[in-house]
Amino acid sequence: TNWLNTLILGLSIGLLGLSKYHGVLLIIALAIGFWPKRKEVKLYAAITLGAVVLMPHFVWQYQNDWPSFRYHLSDRFIPGGGILETVQFLSISIILWIPLIWNYKYLPKWSRSLVFLAAIIFGWSAFKGSAELHWMLVLVWIIPELPRVVHPKWRVFGISLAVIHLLIFIPGISERIGIAEHFRKEIRSINELDYVIFLDSYQDAALYEFYTGKESYSLVHPGIRRSQYQLATYPFQSIRVLIYNRMGMGTKVNHTPFHKIEQEVYDLSGIEWTLHDGALQTDLSLVPIGYHWIQYNYENGIQVERIGLGEATQLPSRFAIGVKQQSFLTLEKNWVPSQLWIPLHE
Repeated sequence: TNWLNTLILGLSIGLLGLSKYHGVLLIIALAIGFWPKRKEVKLYAAITLGAVVLMPHFVWQYQNDWPSFRYHLSDRFIPGGGILETVQFLSISIILWIPLIWNYKYLPKWSRSLVFLAAIIFGWSAFKGSAELHWMLVLVWIIPELPRVVHPKWRVFGISLAVIHLLIFIPGISERIGIAEHFRKEIRSINELDYVIFLDSYQDAALYEFYTGKESYSLVHPGIRRSQYQLATYPFQSIRVLIYNRMGMGTKVNHTPFHKIEQEVYDLSGIEWTLHDGALQTDLSLVPIGYHWIQYNYENGIQVERIGLGEATQLPSRFAIGVKQQSFLTLEKNWVPSQLWIPLHE
């Protein structure tokens, strides 16, 4: 290994960490696979360079109480998950990556380690209630190894499988199986002079920012998976905004699946509260006029109840929590969430 390759490796480690935390799985897998090279000085030089590239990111994380790590380790998970979801996730992953699974024992050690780590980490995420099939794309790094280990008769099978995967991007097929929904081209048609935010969809907000170059935000109801928007400060505090939603709230937006309403939105997530023996304490003077207390109850990740507990001019005195339910107390105004989530379940 020469110093140019060392430089490339170090930069790759740093950029991989900046682009996606899942990249750490590849780094660990490579460390396992190439453990005999652990005494090479150039390896540690590459690791040091990668750490330097990542340093500003980790400094920011430290200064802000590690928000990304807290999100990925706990906040992103919603009520639900379990054995069935884990089995379903892993089964579909096996089907999609069957050439790797079929030839697993012939793969080099680092590749086998990557498959194992991905199955364990993402399987655990599915069990906790939040996993995406595209996370397994970390395995694409193994594909260049396949021609060296796959028997010739299986190469035709692999090519056929690749062609099938490409077919899903044909417009008619992609719409039938739901792939086209991820691109949400209807968002391109939104042309508003006012600020636009979205309900319960970080994808809508992110695509709106991508297509228009304008700032947006995604508000979420309790029980909906949080996103990067909940890590950031709400940018339109006390400003009237257009709230686009797919829940049928407000005026229908022609030729789109959206409805929209206009109102002032406040981020109340910073309000401090305590809950002891079912008694809630908080400063109601910080709550703007028009908000109401709402309780959401979930069973196995599915909302079963939405209970109005009165105006926010006074504290709610009683909560109805069923056995094996996950419950949240929040403040809403005309069904629009405030970002305040108070868990009522243990």
